[in-house]
Amino acid sequence: IFTNIVITTFIVGIILSIAGYFLIEPFAKWMCSLSELTKEEAAEVIKEEIDYGRVLMAGQSLFMLQYVFQCFFVVDEKPQLGFIFCLGAGIVNIVFDFIFIIPCKLSGLGAAIATVMGYAVGSIGPIIYFLIKRNGNINFTKPQLDIKGILRSCVNGLGEFVSNIALSIVSIVYNIQLLRYFNHTTYGVEAYGIIMYVILIFTAIFLGYGNSVSPVIGYHYGAKHIKEIKNIVKKSLTIIAISSLVMCIIGGLLSYPIAYLYAGGDQALVELSARAMMIWSISFLFSGICLFGSKMFTAFNNGFIALAISFLRTIVLQDLFVMVLPLAVGKNGIWWSVVLADSVAALIAVILIIVNKKKYQY
Repeated sequence: IFTNIVITTFIVGIILSIAGYFLIEPFAKWMCSLSELTKEEAAEVIKEEIDYGRVLMAGQSLFMLQYVFQCFFVVDEKPQLGFIFCLGAGIVNIVFDFIFIIPCKLSGLGAAIATVMGYAVGSIGPIIYFLIKRNGNINFTKPQLDIKGILRSCVNGLGEFVSNIALSIVSIVYNIQLLRYFNHTTYGVEAYGIIMYVILIFTAIFLGYGNSVSPVIGYHYGAKHIKEIKNIVKKSLTIIAISSLVMCIIGGLLSYPIAYLYAGGDQALVELSARAMMIWSISFLFSGICLFGSKMFTAFNNGFIALAISFLRTIVLQDLFVMVLPLAVGKNGIWWSVVLADSVAALIAVILIIVNKKKYQY
């Protein structure tokens, strides 16, 4: 199954690379058409986007394998190796970002090349490791096509699939709304970009914990270690509750300093970004339980409940509220939409966790 998943991931990555290569240009032109950039400005932005995007597309298989191996390092009881490869990928990305952008003056193209180099560290390194390794829980073996195993893996991963697809869809919808409600200027989009950089750091705590604990829960569920499952789930819910509150407070307190750090030269942008981030930080109270709930049910091999939580939280609720709420309360409705969406999704996640308590004996 491990060998099949790795090979399938690589092949799917190649297919998506080819599709993405041709789709980037029309998509970039469409997004630029929503702004009020001049023809010359739009042409420059479009060229930058195409150069950046097509290089990233070339590295899609490496990008996908990096994520796959992070999960399997946990299964192999070597999470520290996963951390080392991930850290190495980040360092390579940062170092070559500087080299390509500053001395070499390659701008976005250089940033994309550096990113793909980071992907290579996080994917090719683990491939070599699992090829050489011949002990432990998992290693590569002679491929034998197992369509049933691949399909079960795909179905079980529907929640995570939707979460990642939804992130892109929601970003597109948000950018469209921001261009519309901020008079077709880039102010709203710039503020959203600043928020996303910061929010992803906070969200990474939830995602990192969920990605790490999910294989552990799945392992004990398969081994029928009921006592251990109860212990893990109970402690996880406590950790999520405490970290949600802490991150909400920190996000609110640091909203202005972080906004100033990113946009210190433009006071209007600082004020807009700080206000938006302060509102967005409230969503941390609810997003943690949504993300953990999805990961937990994936671990219990119930991809449909994981899908329901992810699908409702992002594609349904966030897209719905970001379209409707600004009609009622104006620009600030864009920022409040994620808070409302996550609070409703959290309530649904809690209900599903309670309803399935006896079934999975946690």
